[in-house]
Amino acid sequence: DAYSMPSSYMLYIQVEGNETSEISYTLFDNTGKFIKQQKLGGINTELSMEAYPSGKYIINIVHTGKNLKTFEIYKK
Repeated sequence: DAYSMPSSYMLYIQVEGNETSEISYTLFDNTGKFIKQQKLGGINTELSMEAYPSGKYIINIVHTGKNLKTFEIYKK
């Protein structure tokens, strides 16, 4: 799951299971422009969105090159 807290600029990514070494996320803006890709830091990962402007973002959760889930994130 991925969710953000309305009062903060943090995005929280939580995955089920213990094997997170091959799971990463890819962040895109609303036009599909690549912003960032990084391996998850464990079952719970925090991503600071503070440096990015307000708007819609797409985050893909990827395991060994295969997309597991896609989320739309809205930053105010």
